[in-house]
Amino acid sequence: MVQDYKLGKTSVVSEPELAQVKSLIGREGTSVSTGPGFSWVGISLNCSDEGARKGDPLADRRVRLAIRQAIDAEKMVSTTFGDFGAQAAGVVSPVTPEWYWQIADDERLPFDPQAAQSLLDEAGYADPDGDGVRETPDGAPLSIQLTGSSAYTYEASWMKMAAASLKDVGFDATVQVLEENTKWEKAYAGELDAWGGGFYGTPDPDFVLQAYTTAQIGAFNDAGWSDPEYDELYAQQKRLLDPGQRKPVVDACQKKLYEESPVIPIMYLPAFSAYDTANWTDWLPAPPRTGSVTENYVDAFVLSNVRPATEAVVEDGGLSGGAIAGIVAGAVVVVGAVALLVARGMSRRRRSEEES
Repeated sequence: MVQDYKLGKTSVVSEPELAQVKSLIGREGTSVSTGPGFSWVGISLNCSDEGARKGDPLADRRVRLAIRQAIDAEKMVSTTFGDFGAQAAGVVSPVTPEWYWQIADDERLPFDPQAAQSLLDEAGYADPDGDGVRETPDGAPLSIQLTGSSAYTYEASWMKMAAASLKDVGFDATVQVLEENTKWEKAYAGELDAWGGGFYGTPDPDFVLQAYTTAQIGAFNDAGWSDPEYDELYAQQKRLLDPGQRKPVVDACQKKLYEESPVIPIMYLPAFSAYDTANWTDWLPAPPRTGSVTENYVDAFVLSNVRPATEAVVEDGGLSGGAIAGIVAGAVVVVGAVALLVARGMSRRRRSEEES
């Protein structure tokens, strides 16, 4: 689609890859959106404590927090997305500032391998023989397998970086890369330990917050995490109509997720898009200035507002056939992508070139 754009066959590009974005920045007559979209991407952890996973280390909150503090999220983002990635804490993106949770400095759990090791010590996972691998109480290695998707270069890279960090604090960490659909099939079947996860949010936070309720286990709740306190917080925010009363409860939901870490958001995925400002005007990125023209839930409004920069019209007052084709082509791609991702309840993700 980027090549078609450069040839003038279309006027908008939805979700170009990072290398393509860089090739479009600075191009005359082109505006490029690089701000965060509605998605968070990161790592999901299998929190199930039932059946074959009864007593699994990942069911222990201290182990999950140790994983959070053992991995260098800032490095993971900068290595794969450079200056285009925004490191995440909560599950609601800053693209909706009215619901965004601004974590306090004293609440943030920084990259701290020593703190991670202390948490694992507290949880009872020691290294009695000094071989660098901690053991469970029954003498088995403290193992974890991280699964990335072959569809997304950045995700596979993140799993490798996380595994290296987890080895440093005593995990027997391995990595596998699976085809995207296979990864999700195994995740929902409870067959994975940790995997590249994420969620595509909406302007209202309810959609993403409900994904971590007990009722959503087996559906959106891929981590299999259950917490009655979170369930009650979610139900409470859903009942509140006044935004001023609701916002603290939405924040409390996100804080609870952060403190329990069934999922570890690493980054708010950039909403990359590019559009032709040489031949078209009145584009309305959302949010203004930094937002996307294709990932904002008002795509149809944005595209219907666009008009030719030269006000060139055909005799009957309509746009030329070529102009309409360019706009419609972009709209079709966008609407199709949104429908697919919302239906799956997964984050909108794209491949990234592994370059700084």
